[in-house]
Amino acid sequence: MGIPYPPSALFLLVIFGRSLLTIELFTWVSKLNERTRALAQQVALLQDRLESARQLPVGKHGDAEEATGTKARKSLSRINAEKRGTETDMTH
Repeated sequence: MGIPYPPSALFLLVIFGRSLLTIELFTWVSKLNERTRALAQQVALLQDRLESARQLPVGKHGDAEEATGTKARKSLSRINAEKRGTETDMTH
């Protein structure tokens, strides 16, 4: 099975290589979109918690800081755990 015109084989190899590169770039962009969505959700959650902390009564400011600090630490722990779970999913 000979190739009648050798430059056409080179052209075919180049097209095949570019196709593989395009597929790889699409998967890379898809992973970045997933990470961006997760980060946007985390920012939204943190902004919501910040707004709710600002709406706490001023008279109990010390208690409010302590309560929101505990909630924030728990939330960040949960977010970090979810983040570690998605990072391991992305590597496979």
